[in-house]
Amino acid sequence: MVPVVLLAVLLCCLVGLTCSSFIANTARATVAACLIVAAVVLLPLFAWLAAGQQLSESAAAHLAFTSPLVVALNELPGGWDAVRDLYSLHLWLIGAACAAMLGVSWIRLNVLLRQGS
Repeated sequence: MVPVVLLAVLLCCLVGLTCSSFIANTARATVAACLIVAAVVLLPLFAWLAAGQQLSESAAAHLAFTSPLVVALNELPGGWDAVRDLYSLHLWLIGAACAAMLGVSWIRLNVLLRQGS
């Protein structure tokens, strides 16, 4: 569970960095980052909760595994095996998203420094 938590913290920080590098106003960048993080963490929770009722278990697991909250909660006793099977894929997905945001932020900040903005 420790890698999930560390990657979730890294994801939140990098979403903030990416939003700050593209949005000039700090308040707007903070609000945008909070909305993005809330969407990534909370929206897949609804798929996890609807599993077996409104969604098939396979579809719900594939929608829910993107959320660090769902994966962390699933590690508790009595967790759902369909999401547990996607644990390594979750780590790769979040890690790739973090790497992509770090690269995009780095490029954007280099462009801004060269422009003198």
